[in-house]
Amino acid sequence: MRGGGIQALIYGAVFLLICVVIATAAFSHQSFCTATESVREMLIRDRGESRAYVGMTPRGMMELWDNPETRSWTVIQTDPYGQSCIILNGRHAGPVLRERGEDM
Repeated sequence: MRGGGIQALIYGAVFLLICVVIATAAFSHQSFCTATESVREMLIRDRGESRAYVGMTPRGMMELWDNPETRSWTVIQTDPYGQSCIILNGRHAGPVLRERGEDM
């Protein structure tokens, strides 16, 4: 990886972990659930997002989608049966820049 690539990967993984914790707590407050392909098509078509990170949870797969140009982001939970729920979404996402040696 190029310089800073590993650091960006670590920050992305930490962000995904935080999203998993938040989404697990918010799972009962889902606002939109439907077939996985429909959710993914909507994120691509309407928000211009693409999948940035993916991780497994006890309930299935957690995905973080983002659009670096508009800085929008969406977290979806996908169950083993092909249903996905938009758990969280927002705007103004960006990398966290830290000084060398600073704790996360």
